[in-house]
Amino acid sequence: MSRGKYSALEKLTILDEVSSGEIGFLAAAKKYGINKTTLMKWQRRYKLYGYEGLESRTRNRSYSAELKLQVVLSRLIPLALDQYVSILF
Repeated sequence: MSRGKYSALEKLTILDEVSSGEIGFLAAAKKYGINKTTLMKWQRRYKLYGYEGLESRTRNRSYSAELKLQVVLSRLIPLALDQYVSILF
């Protein structure tokens, strides 16, 4: 039963199976086609953050065009002023 992503509920079910002693880490990894290290990460996240720790995280945040422009201008304006002042003096 090897596949890409597991839902938070599926991860919890697998972890419950391991923690109840029904199956060990290596056997669960083999059964579900998951790396043993991945199972250990899931377990650590679940202990630290609960169910939310098992939910998929988005790595790339999207920012509004307005925020992007504000950041660019806040960086460029001081640079432009420095160059302008250095030309004058």
